[in-house]
Amino acid sequence: MGPHNSKLLSKNFRNTRQIAAFAAPLLHDVETTDDAAIPDLSSCGEDGDKPLLVQGTFTQQMDHVVQFLNDLGPENDESVAILHAKGGGWFSEVKARLNAAGLAWVPLTRTGEWPTGPVNVALSTMHSAKGLEFDHVIIVGLNSEVMPHATEPGDSERDAHLRLLAMSAGRARKTLTITYKPSEASDLIACMDPDTYDVKAV
Repeated sequence: MGPHNSKLLSKNFRNTRQIAAFAAPLLHDVETTDDAAIPDLSSCGEDGDKPLLVQGTFTQQMDHVVQFLNDLGPENDESVAILHAKGGGWFSEVKARLNAAGLAWVPLTRTGEWPTGPVNVALSTMHSAKGLEFDHVIIVGLNSEVMPHATEPGDSERDAHLRLLAMSAGRARKTLTITYKPSEASDLIACMDPDTYDVKAV
C-alpha cells in the first residue's frame, strides 16, 4: 500500500487574472444568486495563459487532451479535472482514450478530497466540481446537445447554464481549456468574450 496522497481541495480558490476575465462576462446578463461557488473575480493576483478553446471532432478534442496530459509529464503532481455537463455515458470515450494512452484517472465525487493514491487526473460532472479547485480544468464536448438554451437574457435555463459554465471555469487555478465541435457548438460559446480566450483548431 503506497503512502496516503490526499490532495485536499481548498475552498479558498484563486484564479489567474486571465481565467477571471474569461468567466466574468459570462455572468454579465445573468440573474445573480447568492451561490458561493461563483468565483470572486476581483481578487485574482496571478497571471497565466488565456483560456483555450479547442475546436475539432471529439476524437481530435481527445487527441489534444491526451497530449496535454502527456506534456505535463509523469512526475507532475498538478491536479487536472476533466469536466462534462452530463457525465455518465458521455465519459465513455474519454475513459477509453485515457486508458488507451496509459493515463490513470479517478472518478471524483463530492468528498472534497482526492482518493488515496498518486493519480492526479479526475473525471467529474460540472455540477460535482462545485466548491472544488484544480490546477488545470478541461471542459470537454461543450455542444448544443448537452447544453442548449434560449439566447435571450433572462431565460432561466440560459442563466443556469451560464452560471454553471462560469463556476466550472472558476475551478481552475492555472489553465482552462474548453473543447467542442464547431458545427455542434453550444450557444454558450457566443456568450464568451473573444478577447478573453485563444482558439486552436485541431
